[in-house]
Amino acid sequence: MAEVLAVLHLSRIGYTKFQCVLASDKKEVDYLAERSGKKVRIEVKHLHEPTDIIRSVAQARWQQRQTEAPQEFNFSVLLKHNHHEPLTEKAISELKNVVDQLPKIAAAERRIALDGNITIWTKRFDEKSLNESDPNQFLLARIMENRGGKPGLIVQSDIRADDLEFDLPDMQRLFVKAFRTVGDAASKFFLGRADPQAENVLIMRWQPPDMLYHDAAPELVKQAIEGAFTAVDLQLTVFICGSDPEPNFAFAPLNKT
Repeated sequence: MAEVLAVLHLSRIGYTKFQCVLASDKKEVDYLAERSGKKVRIEVKHLHEPTDIIRSVAQARWQQRQTEAPQEFNFSVLLKHNHHEPLTEKAISELKNVVDQLPKIAAAERRIALDGNITIWTKRFDEKSLNESDPNQFLLARIMENRGGKPGLIVQSDIRADDLEFDLPDMQRLFVKAFRTVGDAASKFFLGRADPQAENVLIMRWQPPDMLYHDAAPELVKQAIEGAFTAVDLQLTVFICGSDPEPNFAFAPLNKT
C-alpha cells in the first residue's frame, strides 16, 4: 500500500508516466517516471513506528493463553493504560503474569502497578453489562459487535495532554529514523546504476507514533535531509507522507491524460 499511495501522491503533484521496475539481482529503484520531460527514479519506503508495547505484549500473551486454555480464557476484559515509553524486562514479565492471572481474580476491576511506576487497569465485562450511554462503554460495545460478540482482550491507551504536542525529541526520532532509511536507499541512486541526468525521488510513508502530530514535522525533516545531500552536491528529492489522514499537502488536479 505504501507504494500505491506513493504513486497516487506523486501523480497529483506533476509526476507522470510511471513504470514499475521489476525485481532483479541488482539494486534498482521501485519506479521510473517523468516530470517536466525529465526522467525520474523513485524509491518508496515505509517508516514504521514501534507499536504500543503494552498492547503488543498483553495481546500476544492473551492469544497464547486462550489457545492453551480456551475455556479458562472465555471472557472479555478491558486493559487500560497511558504509558507510551519502553518497558523493562521486569515490567514485561509482570504484565504477562497479569494476563495469566485474569481468570483467577474474583474482582471485576483491578489497578496494578508494573515495574517503573507504570499503572494499568483491568476490567472484566460482557455485552449485558455495557451501558451504551457511557461514551467509553459505547466504544466497547461497538468493538464487541464487530467481533460478533466473541470474547477477548481489548487494550485502550489514553491520550494525554502532552500527546497533543510535537517536541524536539519527537522531531529528532523522526529525523534519525528517516535518515537511516535514506542511507539504506542511497546506493540505489548514487552507486552502480546511478543516472546523473535523472531526478532522484525518495518517498517515505510515515506511520506516526501518535494519532495527532504537528503537520510541519515531515516538512522540516524533509528539508534537513535534502540539505544534507545538497551540501555534498548530490540531488535527492524527499517526500514524507503521514498515515491517513494526510498532512496538509497542496495537491494539484490529477492529470487525466
